[in-house]
Amino acid sequence: MNEDAGRAADPDATDPESGSGAPTAQEQGRASRSAQEDRSNGVADDSTIRSELTEFIVTNYLFGDVTRTPLDDDDLIEADIIDSTSVLELIEFLESHFGIEVTDAETVPGNLGSVSALTRFVDSKRGVHESGLKAQRRRR
Repeated sequence: MNEDAGRAADPDATDPESGSGAPTAQEQGRASRSAQEDRSNGVADDSTIRSELTEFIVTNYLFGDVTRTPLDDDDLIEADIIDSTSVLELIEFLESHFGIEVTDAETVPGNLGSVSALTRFVDSKRGVHESGLKAQRRRR
């Protein structure tokens, strides 16, 4: 049997190029999907959502400067952390990372203006999403 073919068929194989037993791209993708499934199944709580939002903000808007990490209720626009262009990137993150849809009508400071507002917004959107999934399952 061809050694490369055997490795490709084994989804639990490690990356032979690294020599360190590092996870393959398949394993990394599976782990990412698993984490996303956990979030979409309601496993993430407010503190996890808050932590993931804060990490995104610090990494993408503060370029890793943790000394400028906003407090939960700090206004992100007034603190010059985000601007109107950054809001679009933030919405993309919310949709891709938390599996929610943000409508134009929801793009308001009350939902996106602070870490606390973002956390409540994601939690409420996921609650609606979960309710819809449960209703779909009952109809089947």
